[in-house]
Amino acid sequence: MMKKNPSLIGGACIIASVCVGAGMLGLPSAGAGAWTVWSMLAIAITMIVMTISGWMLLEAFRHYDLKVSFDTVTKDLLGNKVNLLNNITVYFVGGILLYAYITSSGLILQDVLGLNAKVASALFVLIFSAFVWHSTRAVDRISVVLIAS
Repeated sequence: MMKKNPSLIGGACIIASVCVGAGMLGLPSAGAGAWTVWSMLAIAITMIVMTISGWMLLEAFRHYDLKVSFDTVTKDLLGNKVNLLNNITVYFVGGILLYAYITSSGLILQDVLGLNAKVASALFVLIFSAFVWHSTRAVDRISVVLIAS
């Protein structure tokens, strides 16, 4: 059986989907109480910090094998205690993103299907977790379709 390599385009589309989705959920509520100038300043500062942290990650990863994980690099460079804190924060952000996506999607399905918000959220989780359960390739393909459309 031939082993298939992961799709670079699919992986990029998965990351882009998360970033676009998080931005679409977070930016309107984060900027709702601020004036346009303050919102643009906050976005610019966020963009600068994200770019610098990306450069720092690239510099750190430059000295490691291509298949090394973020966990391994953090543990090696910063020690076990900082690595534990880092893992907790990554899990926290993942949990917050899941909560935001499930809640927002449940509210959309509630309006479209006329269901209770909790039932609609559960339906959303069941449908889309089936794709994740099936394979990461399915998630890859769906992300490519969503980004391309």
